[in-house]
Amino acid sequence: MFPLVPMGYDTSPILGPVLAKLADAGLLASRHPVDYEFQRGGDTMLRLRVAPDRPLWT
Repeated sequence: MFPLVPMGYDTSPILGPVLAKLADAGLLASRHPVDYEFQRGGDTMLRLRVAPDRPLWT
Protein backbone atom coordinates (compact mmCIF):
# COMPACT_ATOMS: atom_id res chain seq x y z
CA MET A 1 0.00 0.00 0.00
CA PHE A 2 1.53 3.30 -1.06
CA PRO A 3 1.41 6.15 -0.10
CA LEU A 4 0.25 6.10 3.51
CA VAL A 5 -0.67 9.78 3.70
CA PRO A 6 -3.77 11.61 2.47
CA MET A 7 -3.47 15.01 0.84
CA GLY A 8 -1.64 17.03 3.45
CA TYR A 9 1.36 15.75 5.36
CA ASP A 10 0.04 13.60 8.17
CA THR A 11 -0.39 9.85 8.35
CA SER A 12 -3.83 8.74 7.24
CA PRO A 13 -6.31 8.74 10.14
CA ILE A 14 -7.61 5.33 9.05
CA LEU A 15 -4.17 3.69 9.17
CA GLY A 16 -4.42 2.74 12.87
CA PRO A 17 -7.83 1.03 12.57
CA VAL A 18 -6.74 -0.71 9.35
CA LEU A 19 -3.58 -2.03 11.03
CA ALA A 20 -5.68 -3.35 13.93
CA LYS A 21 -8.05 -5.19 11.57
CA LEU A 22 -5.12 -6.66 9.64
CA ALA A 23 -3.56 -7.91 12.88
CA ASP A 24 -6.91 -9.46 13.89
CA ALA A 25 -6.92 -11.25 10.52
CA GLY A 26 -3.48 -12.74 11.16
CA LEU A 27 -1.44 -10.36 9.04
CA LEU A 28 1.78 -8.65 10.08
CA ALA A 29 2.06 -5.09 8.83
CA SER A 30 5.23 -3.04 8.75
CA ARG A 31 6.03 0.38 7.35
CA HIS A 32 9.09 0.77 5.11
CA PRO A 33 10.64 3.90 3.60
CA VAL A 34 10.89 4.02 -0.18
CA ASP A 35 13.13 6.06 -2.47
CA TYR A 36 10.18 7.65 -4.27
CA GLU A 37 8.10 10.42 -2.69
CA PHE A 38 4.64 10.37 -4.30
CA GLN A 39 3.69 13.57 -2.50
CA ARG A 40 5.24 15.45 0.42
CA GLY A 41 5.49 12.98 3.30
CA GLY A 42 4.35 10.10 1.06
CA ASP A 43 7.56 8.09 1.07
CA THR A 44 6.47 5.07 3.13
CA MET A 45 4.85 1.84 2.00
CA LEU A 46 3.00 -0.78 3.99
CA ARG A 47 4.23 -4.37 3.73
CA LEU A 48 1.85 -7.18 4.68
CA ARG A 49 2.84 -10.73 5.60
CA VAL A 50 0.97 -13.69 6.99
CA ALA A 51 1.87 -14.30 10.63
CA PRO A 52 3.90 -17.54 10.73
CA ASP A 53 1.97 -18.94 13.69
CA ARG A 54 -1.49 -18.14 12.37
CA PRO A 55 -2.97 -19.42 9.10
CA LEU A 56 -4.73 -16.78 7.03
CA TRP A 57 -7.56 -19.08 5.98
CA THR A 58 -8.91 -22.13 7.73
